[in-house]
Amino acid sequence: MEVYKTKKDHLHIVTFPVGDFASNCTVIYSDATKNALVIDPGFTIAPVNQLIQKNKLKVTHILHTHGHFDHITSSSELREMTKAPIYLHPGDEHFFKDLIHQASLFGYSLKINLSPIDHFLSDNQIIEFDQGTLSLKVIHTPGHSQGGCCFFTDNFGYPMLIAGDTLFKQSVGRTDLPGGDFDQIVSSIKNKLFIYPDATVVITGHGPVTNIGDEKKYNPYLT
Repeated sequence: MEVYKTKKDHLHIVTFPVGDFASNCTVIYSDATKNALVIDPGFTIAPVNQLIQKNKLKVTHILHTHGHFDHITSSSELREMTKAPIYLHPGDEHFFKDLIHQASLFGYSLKINLSPIDHFLSDNQIIEFDQGTLSLKVIHTPGHSQGGCCFFTDNFGYPMLIAGDTLFKQSVGRTDLPGGDFDQIVSSIKNKLFIYPDATVVITGHGPVTNIGDEKKYNPYLT
């Protein structure tokens, strides 16, 4: 589990891997209000539920960087438990609706009651959290999937990007799955993510944190 410091003492950012694919779930929450925003709950609800119960949090948003099953399987259960709305880009709506079949292709047999998608994300949309304490900018970054999105904020005293499976440390998201396009993901990263400061902290969808400056210099897919 990674905990990131902020200049707003009551705000916390926690990231932890979930499930067999170790997909990173990010939770942003306030000690003052106990409101919480969850990004990519992952394959199983247990880790995020443990954090919610331990800190007595009230989830107000369930956001998704994309619609692959290792990032969204527990989302419906989390929505049912918390009544928080689900956000996803419409380009990945079919993945969400076809979750059971999607998981079966990787050998998983799911029995799940799918929730609706409450809100569709759009490029440059601003998500307000905790009565404006935090603003997240939606960046549509197709390539890993057609509905892939990243979330950017500079409200913590430094710039931060939650990148999902678009950008990894010295790598990029795979593009051999349906909806994937290598040229498109490279374009998304160079034209829509590399415009942010080199010091921007990048929380990836799998694996370790990185930053924009290092990826410009050392990522073999992007140099």
